[in-house]
Amino acid sequence: MPGYIVPLRPTVLEGDYSTWTEKWNTSVTAIDINRNHAIIDVDGNRVFFVSYNRMYFLKLSNGELLETRSIGTYGYANDYVVESIKGKYLVSTEDAVNIDTLKIFKDGVLKQTITPLAGDVICGVGISSDGKYIVVGMRDADKVYCYEGS
Repeated sequence: MPGYIVPLRPTVLEGDYSTWTEKWNTSVTAIDINRNHAIIDVDGNRVFFVSYNRMYFLKLSNGELLETRSIGTYGYANDYVVESIKGKYLVSTEDAVNIDTLKIFKDGVLKQTITPLAGDVICGVGISSDGKYIVVGMRDADKVYCYEGS
């Protein structure tokens, strides 16, 4: 039919999650207090965790360490705030004193507090664009933790 446009299906950019549980944790080497970043590629089933002078490639499905690469160094930072693609979910370190704890907010409301490893220092936090996965690095244990939303 000329002139007829097929309506597009709505794109769901963020899911509907209220709790996150540990999916896996993986040991890596030399997570430092320096600036760290975690990037989650859900479609490619990968986690990229950048810490100080190393980049780790892990499988999102099971935490398997696929590769480690050396890179340059970053500056210092201890506070982390990351959010899903449209800001529905926000994850932050609790405060300057309790740097072993994450707060997870949904639509501005605190939904959950997670302490991956009590007494350790959070060094890097990432959230998937849809809010389903949260990745955090812990300095003293040299571990990357992945949490899955439900």
